[in-house]
Amino acid sequence: MAKIELSLQSAVALYEVATKVRNRELDAGSVTEAYLELAGQLDRFLSEVPEWAPGRSGNMQIAGPGWMVSYKVASDSELPETALIDRDSGEYFMLSGDHRAAYKQVATRGLDALKEVYESLKDRFPHEA
Repeated sequence: MAKIELSLQSAVALYEVATKVRNRELDAGSVTEAYLELAGQLDRFLSEVPEWAPGRSGNMQIAGPGWMVSYKVASDSELPETALIDRDSGEYFMLSGDHRAAYKQVATRGLDALKEVYESLKDRFPHEA
């Protein structure tokens, strides 16, 4: 099998497509099996201890199998926010403020552990939409 070097951002983008194929949201035709294999490989790759990396829209992000956490830095008009995203369901769990440390601490334990962090913080740091 050939090896390729990927940035976290590229791996996350490929994972998003592969997850859509796996969830039957996207028809990949004759390359469906390749995408399913890619999804499995990226599950394993992304389940290692993640590091915060720049995202596509100026945010910082970490990602793992079925989830991503995004941190948006404060701007002149908006406060900082941290979002947990369940990629399989498309749900967003938003918090006001910077909660990167809390999420990173449990990231290797998966989505359920990340949701526990959200539940423990949501009343103290509600997101102002």
